[in-house]
Amino acid sequence: MPGLDSFNYRAIFHSPESIAFLVIAADDFRIVETNNAAERLYGYGPEEMRGMPVAMLSAEPELTNAMLTKTLAGLRDLPARRIHLKKDGTRFPVSVATSVSNMAGRTYLCKFVQDATQLEQTEQELVRSDARFRAIADYTYDWESWLDMEGKPVWVNPAVERFTGYTADRCVAMPDYPLRLVASDSRAKVQGIIADALQGSTGNDVEFQAIRNDGSVKWIAESWQPLVDDRKAQVGVRMSMRDIDERKAMEKQLKLYVTEMEKLAEVRARRIVKLEQEKAHIEKLASLGELAASVAHEISNPLAGIKNALRLVIDATPPGGDSAELLRLVDQEIARITALLRQMYQL
Repeated sequence: MPGLDSFNYRAIFHSPESIAFLVIAADDFRIVETNNAAERLYGYGPEEMRGMPVAMLSAEPELTNAMLTKTLAGLRDLPARRIHLKKDGTRFPVSVATSVSNMAGRTYLCKFVQDATQLEQTEQELVRSDARFRAIADYTYDWESWLDMEGKPVWVNPAVERFTGYTADRCVAMPDYPLRLVASDSRAKVQGIIADALQGSTGNDVEFQAIRNDGSVKWIAESWQPLVDDRKAQVGVRMSMRDIDERKAMEKQLKLYVTEMEKLAEVRARRIVKLEQEKAHIEKLASLGELAASVAHEISNPLAGIKNALRLVIDATPPGGDSAELLRLVDQEIARITALLRQMYQL
């Protein structure tokens, strides 16, 4: 992708340490750019990955191509668990999400990939031992919450402090949790999500801004699902929040990049128009010069003959008469015409 190095884009593009970012051409599903995390995750060098069909990284290439096609058609690609392949053939689980971006008149797919090996091992361990579930859940990387059927917090994991600066105990004690942790312009959205979730709805990757205890804001993507008991009756809601600050920063930088490229394209278009106008003007002057030279040449030859003939008549005419004066005037005009022709030759 030409121009990705501009405007400190790479500084942001390569900053995520754990999230692999793949930019994929929409017409052939080949990789056009990667970040350092992607190269570490799959074991390829940067030049090896560029131009590679993205399906080569998947243990299910047909499914990958099908999901990319659906995403281009407008279907929202929700975060999902997949099996990918390293360069040496090693299979490993990943969490994948894909979005569509338009840059400089072209369509690209932006795929975010995170190694889910540790998360999958954690999930398997949870299945083996219910007694250890709470201890592991407390150390889940994402911000997790359980709400009862009245929307009150039952449990919040310690990750909330990394997201918001508030401790889990303080969050559980809040009468208006989690709305107090949500930026004012996003509260209505989150309140609606909670109301729908208490009615049994499920959702993924809804973005909003959380507000930290120091007043700063952080971009969050929220997913939720109902909690049910052994009788399949809903007893509450599980809410999971992911930190997407890096993703939003990259999206913002991409928009700035596209805007700058559009400005450069506009400047270049105006320059091309100006050069075309100058070229047309020069060609017009060249044509005039050729015409002037041609006209001067065609007139010079007969004029030379006229001047020679006049010289003979002047030599044969007695000086002092009226005819001699007229012939002298004619000779002056011929000299003036000759000077004009010389100027046309110079043009």
